[in-house]
Amino acid sequence: MNLASARSLVALIYVSFFLFATTHSDSILDSQFPRGQFKPPKKPYSAEETAKSMAVSDGFVVEVVAAAQDIANSVAMTADKQGRFWETESFEYP
Repeated sequence: MNLASARSLVALIYVSFFLFATTHSDSILDSQFPRGQFKPPKKPYSAEETAKSMAVSDGFVVEVVAAAQDIANSVAMTADKQGRFWETESFEYP
């Protein structure tokens, strides 16, 4: 894996981590509290807002390559040597 692929993979990991938290629909956020909470959560940031707020080491960049509307219930991901991202979704996962 070359340096560019490694940087892209790190960026994807960061973005996917934050996107995972934003996969709830607005109707769920408006209608019920998360388990163990007594007040509704704040509205999630957009993928672009999340990417802009991330701090990464020099030489790394964060790009949004997919957002919550494109990915639902992400359970695994990887990047191949050609720089393609592969994402696994599970509609049976919470």
